[in-house]
Amino acid sequence: MFLPGDIVRWYDTYDDIGIAKSSGLGVIISVHEFAFYETPVYLYKIYRTEKQDQVVYEQHKLELLKE
Repeated sequence: MFLPGDIVRWYDTYDDIGIAKSSGLGVIISVHEFAFYETPVYLYKIYRTEKQDQVVYEQHKLELLKE
């Protein structure tokens, strides 16, 4: 699970196939947890630095950057 303030690489993919069409860096603004059966689902609001906007991503479309 990521935390607010973490710097991540985000990936936009084509809907019908799992190929990335764009990616970039962003900062996690907030985390939303949803109870989905027994496994929680996390959605992350990201500030995308290159596009200067805010978008919500699922965890599998994010990668934590390490120092």
